[in-house]
Amino acid sequence: MARKISHYFYRFIVNPASAAEEISQDKSGLWVGLWWVIIFCVCYSVTVLVFYLLGHTPVSKPFLTIPLGKWYLVQTFTTLPIGLAGFLSYSGLAYILSKPAGGKGNFDQTVASQAFTLYIPMFIFMWIPETFLAPILIANGI
Repeated sequence: MARKISHYFYRFIVNPASAAEEISQDKSGLWVGLWWVIIFCVCYSVTVLVFYLLGHTPVSKPFLTIPLGKWYLVQTFTTLPIGLAGFLSYSGLAYILSKPAGGKGNFDQTVASQAFTLYIPMFIFMWIPETFLAPILIANGI
C-alpha cells in the first residue's frame, strides 16, 4: 500500500489529469486514497501532540471553550475522526455536484482522486510548515 500511495503522490504532482484517470481505473484506488488521508491525519495529530508537549498554545483565541493549555492535546485525538468525516463529506458533495455537470465517475473514484488532490497541497503547504517552521517561530515569540 505504501508503494501505491507514493506512486500516486508523485503522479498527482507531476501529471494530475493522468493520475486521476489512472487511480479511477485502479481496483484498490478507494483504499489507497483513504489510507493517504489517514496517514496525513495521523501525521498532523503527531504534530499537534508535539505542540502540546512543548507547551504551545494557539496564537488566536479559538471559538470552542477548550482551555488554551489543553487545545493541542484535544486536537491530537480529534484530528483523525474529524479529518475523515470532513473528507468524506467533501468527497460526497463533490460526487453529487459532479453528476449534473456531466461527471461519469462513481463515488469510489471520486474519493480516490480527491484524497490526493486535496491532501497533497495540505501536506506541502500546511503540515510541513506547521511541523518544521511553527515550533521555531513560536519558541522565538514570532
